[in-house]
This record gives sequence, C-alpha cells and structure tokens, in this order.
Amino acid sequence: MSYLNFPQLHFFGTFRADPSTLNNTPDNFNPNNNFPPDNGEEVGNNIQLYWNPNGTAEFQLDCTVAKIRYADGSEATTGAEDPLIGLSLRSLDNSPLGSGRVVDLDPMQQNVTEIWGLQVGIREKSGSSEPLLQGSFKPSAYSNAWVQVKGGRGDYAGSANFQSVLEGVKISDAIKSQFISELCGLGADPTKLSINFVLRAFNSASQQYLVNENTLATMKQNGVSAEAIAAISPLSKLAQGQFQPNNPRAGEIPTTGYFTKLVNERLTGLNIPQQQVDVIMASAKQPPTPPLTPYEFTWGQVFGTLGLDGLPSSAGSQPGHGFGPAPDFLTPDRMLAPAAVLRTNSPPASVPTDSGPYAAYFAPFKVTQYPSPQSDPVAYGKTDGTQTYVSLNLGNSLLSTQPASPTESFVDTSQYGKLALYCFGQTNKVLAPIDYADPAFYSTDSGVVNIRIDNADVEAVQTQPLGLVNLDANNGTSFSTVFLRENERGLYVRPNQFVYRMNPGIEAAPETSRSSAGGKPSGHSNPGTATVEFYVSCFGRPASGVGLVVSLMPPLDAQTYSNNTLGTGGTSGMVNMSVPESALTLENNGMVTTDEKGIATLQIKASNPGNPRGYMDGQIYFLQYEFQDESLRGSYVQSPDDLVSVQVYDAQPDIKDVTWENFVGPVLEQYGKIYPIMSFINLENQQAVAKNAKKIRNVLLSSPLMGGHMPVTRDLSASRLNLIIQWLDQQIE
Repeated sequence: MSYLNFPQLHFFGTFRADPSTLNNTPDNFNPNNNFPPDNGEEVGNNIQLYWNPNGTAEFQLDCTVAKIRYADGSEATTGAEDPLIGLSLRSLDNSPLGSGRVVDLDPMQQNVTEIWGLQVGIREKSGSSEPLLQGSFKPSAYSNAWVQVKGGRGDYAGSANFQSVLEGVKISDAIKSQFISELCGLGADPTKLSINFVLRAFNSASQQYLVNENTLATMKQNGVSAEAIAAISPLSKLAQGQFQPNNPRAGEIPTTGYFTKLVNERLTGLNIPQQQVDVIMASAKQPPTPPLTPYEFTWGQVFGTLGLDGLPSSAGSQPGHGFGPAPDFLTPDRMLAPAAVLRTNSPPASVPTDSGPYAAYFAPFKVTQYPSPQSDPVAYGKTDGTQTYVSLNLGNSLLSTQPASPTESFVDTSQYGKLALYCFGQTNKVLAPIDYADPAFYSTDSGVVNIRIDNADVEAVQTQPLGLVNLDANNGTSFSTVFLRENERGLYVRPNQFVYRMNPGIEAAPETSRSSAGGKPSGHSNPGTATVEFYVSCFGRPASGVGLVVSLMPPLDAQTYSNNTLGTGGTSGMVNMSVPESALTLENNGMVTTDEKGIATLQIKASNPGNPRGYMDGQIYFLQYEFQDESLRGSYVQSPDDLVSVQVYDAQPDIKDVTWENFVGPVLEQYGKIYPIMSFINLENQQAVAKNAKKIRNVLLSSPLMGGHMPVTRDLSASRLNLIIQWLDQQIE
C-alpha cells in the first residue's frame, strides 16, 4: 500500500532499459516493409529504425542500499548501524524466471511502459551469496512522466516513477538486521513489500553508422570488393525517422550491434574476408555523439524506497483511515499538485504531460502516527507516547538544470530558493524547511522527506491542505511562491490498476492456466471484462459517497493526447485511433460512487473493434474520470496522464484448418521482423518454425510473469494464440 510507511529502506544507483524501437511506430507493422526498403522513394516500404532497433527489451537494476529509517523514526546510514547498508539491491538476472523486460502497451500508447518478469534482491556486492531478501516485482506501468530537466526535450530530460509490490518475498535469517527484524515483527505481511522508484537521466544517444555515397567510396578506396559494396549499398536507404524524399539523413543506422547484424546479413554467403568487414565497420562509423547524460547508452539513474505493504500494527495514519485491501500500484492518501508556473503566478487549469511551463510536479505524501522512540517516550510534549510524521516523496517533483549525475542532482536552486513544507487553511504556518540541494537528498534519501510534526500542529496537518513553498528571504516565515499545493478540500482520486489488455468474448483463465506449457489455452489472463477500482481520499481518509463520472476519451482527443505525451509524442502513423467507440462499454454509463472504504468500482466490457487499424491488431482506448460534482471538479488539478489505458484485441475468424499461409506465417513473420529479440529462431521461415514448434509453444504458453515469455511485448491476443497453438501442435504430432 505504501512504501512511505516506516520502516523505509532507500536505495540509489543505475538502471538499464534496452527496448527495441522497431515497434515504436504503427508504420513498421506494414507487411510490405522490407529491410532495407526495395525502393527508397516508396513510403510504403520505409522502415523507421529510431534509436535502438536491436534492443533486447531487458530491464535491470544495479543499486546500493543507502539509508534505513526504522519504525520509531531513527535512522541508519552505515553498515555498522545496520548490515544492509552498502549492500547491493539489484535485479536477479540469473533467476529461473529470466531477466526483467520493458514492455510498451501499444505503438499508439507508449506512455505507460511496464516492467515484467523483474526479480529484485538484496545481496552482497560480489553476488556470490544467496540474496538476503528477494521478491517478484508485480508488473506495473510508470506514471507522472514529465520533462524534469528545465528546457530539455527527449528521453534524457524525462523523469517518471514506478510503484508496485514485491510478491513472494523470501527473507534470509543469515544476517542480523533491525530492518529485517521489523519487517517480520511489526504485524504486516512480510512476504509482500511496497516499492517505488524514479527513473531519470536516461541515455538514448547511440553510436551512429552511415552508409552513403561518401562512406561507400571510402570503403572502395580501402580495398572493399565491388561485390561487398553492392551488398552493403542498399543500407543507404534506411532511415531512423519517417520517410522524406531526398532525406539528408538517409543511411544513418544506430548502434554497433544493429549495424553489425545488418552487415553480416548482407554479406552472408559472399565469403568476404574479415579484413574487408573491418574496413566497412570503420568507414561507416561516425564520430561519437556528445553524451546527453553521464551514463552509458541505455543506462540512467534510479533511486527509490522499499517498505511494508501495509501499516505496522503499532502505527496509525489518522482517525478514520482505512481503505480495506491495500492497492498494489497506488498510495491512496494525499497529493501535492502543481500550483505555479515558471512565468506566471496563476494556477493551472490543466497540466500538460511534458510539464514544460511548470515549476514542480506531483508529489504524494501521507500523515502517520508512530510510537515514540524508547529514548523519547514523550514526543514534542505529546502525552500518549506517539509521534506524527509527514512523509513526502519529492523524488519526481523538482526541476533540474541538467541531467543528474551519480554525485550531483543539479536541482534548480535559483528557482526554488528556500523550500519549505507549509500548512494552509486556518493555520498558515511553515512546518519545516526542506534541504533539497544536499546531494544526499536523492543519493541517500531517494527524495523522500520525513518531517516530524510538532504536537500543536498535528490536527491542522491532518485536516488542512499542505503545500511546497519558497520562503521569503527576509524573515523565512512567509512565502513568495507556491510550487505545489494540496487540493483545498484534501481530495485525491486515482485508479489502482490503470493499464488493461482485453480479449473480447474470452473468459478469465484459472490462475495456473498459462503457467503450464503442456496445457491447452482454454482461458486467458486478459479476459473481455474487467473491473476498474478508483480510490478517493479526503485528507488521507476514505471518502465515501463521492460520485465519479468515467467516460471514453473521444477519438480526436485521444490522438491529440497521445501525440503530446513524453512516451509517444513524435510517433508517425497515429491514425484511426480509439474507433469504434462502441468496442468498449462502461457499466451504468460510467457513473460510479465510492463505498465506505472510499472505493468506486466500474465494470468495463470489450467487444470486437473490427480491425480498424489494418495491419495492427486491436485498438487503444483511454478512460478519463472526474468528480460528478462541479464544485469539486473546479478546484481539482489532475494530470492528463491520470487515465485508464485499454488495449482491446480483434476477434480472429474461426479458421477450421489453420495453415502457415492462411494465418500463422503472417503473424509470426511480423513478430520476427520488428522484434529482434524473438529472432533466435527465424520466424519468417516455415521450416525453422516447424522444427522448433515445441520450444516456441512452450514460451508462448509460459506465464507472462516470466522474463522469457514470448512475445516479449505481451500483446498476442487469446484468439491469435489459440490458432497458432493449433498449428504448432500439428507440427509436434
């Protein structure tokens, strides 16, 4: 439920995300495309490589445990205080489940990228011993993506956060750690932990290669044969972006791995000496692109927090708090929203995804009471022996002037000045300064601020809106700018799960139906109906009886929205989006009301969209939601990324005699062409697929939770899967 509860474990380090970019545009799904195109003047044959066409989809964490805050509020920052400090928190890539994978929902919705198959563990830096703690990351999508580098653009300037849970957690007794003792002894379930982490400063600038008249001439001058030149020259028609006549950047090919792959494929069977191959590589290689971040290609910075999924039995949030079963992807408490822009003091009517004009971004927080330390049984004069903390996550909220490095955050101190947490309403009081400029703010505290509240202010903090302000330089008790502010009524609303895949007419499968490679796929983990849960809170307490209206985003709005997100913006081929609208229906016309636990449930049902996108399966829809009461709606600042994204698959025709020609070949050929990681078997060759039918069958029917599941994009519909399995079974028999 919340990583913000005590105890907290903070980690800092690097991440690797290695997506393949060949599937980044609907245009690349065109079956008429070739590698390279047959005719560089034909738009229909153009392949758009983007920046990492040979990506493996792997996701990795490589972090260090930096700090622990215990249940009583005390801290540990050295190994002498807690032996977990300084250990490695990383992805367990040698797990039987395989490596983690980054997965986009759809080329038309790349702004909810998910992580699947990730195993996380804490172990010795050497990695030679068994993990002291390990668990499975429940697949989750990122949220609140924005341009965090002031004036920046693109991946290097972006920042986003993931929140999920580690399931099936195993804890070793081989180490004496107070943190581990508290996980196991505070009354919450230690086999399920809450985790939140921020990704930023990602380096997508790859090594470039160029095949054009000049580089081909250089190859010839340096002894490359005419036969090899003829084989390589068609690569000059490739492009990283959309087709343009007389494209000055034609022939630019990203990454050493992909260019090597293309060269080897073109020279196969020609018996070209290795010396000539080396000349081809050296002649095409371009001067290095100046790095936009201090990290290696496909690497970036990550920091985050790990904690109990529920509250410790000794703690209590505040009177009336209790949402029932803990949501896995959400902390349903309180939220600071953007309240100031860079150039004006007027509050925003809406928040653009890129957040370009905004001075700070959304920051979740909660107010919690804990027992006082034994050394301080009466905290701030509170006679019941409790202490109250505001735990605020600013890890994804503050602008920087350049991408962060391992030692510097480059937070925009000229803009923020003296930051402080402020209580509005009747109190109007500075609660505490925030030392955001300290390098340890991210590298040690993961951007999480834990502020102990004076007893006299506890009631105000529990019932009045808080904010992030810039203190007046004169006396430090008044503010000049409000950067973030809680809704005046303390309201916060968001769904727990906000990404769905739906197979019309398909019933939900039993839990184990896809985990056994030997069984027939009778059901599916992505059925044709789903229940969306919306959590509504008021100053951190469940808000009952609150009406919400949920609606389908109209097609034109959906296209405009997606074209302007950090994840999908700039993608070509965004046509026929979110049609027909009749393919996704909402129970009771989307009108729902929260129950006593502050939860409103909505049933959604998918029907066959009828292949509106041609050579792309299914359709993408967005659900938008708001308060029914206009008086509540008017003062609520909501990110436009607070949507529910739904992929509805097409229903396939009932083919009695499935053959390679009438179904299997076209589907597998498309996967083989635009998903290089799946090309360990030539999916465009019927004989190769038939020979490996059992192996392919096993990975198709493996659990999607496994890193090695295919397709890596988790986008094969139930009806397509059933038809392919029928054909594969015939090859095995």
